[in-house]
Amino acid sequence: MREALQRLTSDGFVSFIKDKGAFVAQIGLEDLLQNYEVREALEGMAARLCAKRVTPAILNELKNLLENSTAYYHKGDFAKAMSYDMQFHRFMIAAAKNPKLERMMDVTMDLISCVAYNADSEIISRSLEDHQKIIKALEAPDADLAESLAREHVKHSKKYHFDKYYMTD
Repeated sequence: MREALQRLTSDGFVSFIKDKGAFVAQIGLEDLLQNYEVREALEGMAARLCAKRVTPAILNELKNLLENSTAYYHKGDFAKAMSYDMQFHRFMIAAAKNPKLERMMDVTMDLISCVAYNADSEIISRSLEDHQKIIKALEAPDADLAESLAREHVKHSKKYHFDKYYMTD
């Protein structure tokens, strides 16, 4: 139990206050900004590595995840579309074949998703377009373009969530 709490604390999910105990961490605006910065860099690197290690099987799975996300988007099931969207990210990251990068991305994406992911038509539509472009870069394979597109995709997500949830009047 102690190890689990220490890990949750080091990952930023739990705050420990001496003589009071462990509490769910408050994720502030600055924390969210920093996590998006980390996600942009790491996801860009994951896309670059994925492009260097891409196989037909990896491309087929990414296309399948994109097709499923698109189908649920058109059905109006945005939660399911977003679920496939996140699977797309996690699969691409796993396809980079770098377990340390994958673990860092898991923590970063989990922290962001605690406060920033509501599925709606606007964000999913943009994400589908971005994912299609990333797949084309991976098919090339163009590691520079894949990295650039993945970074832009994260920037789009950050801007959308900040505009929608943090920059309201």
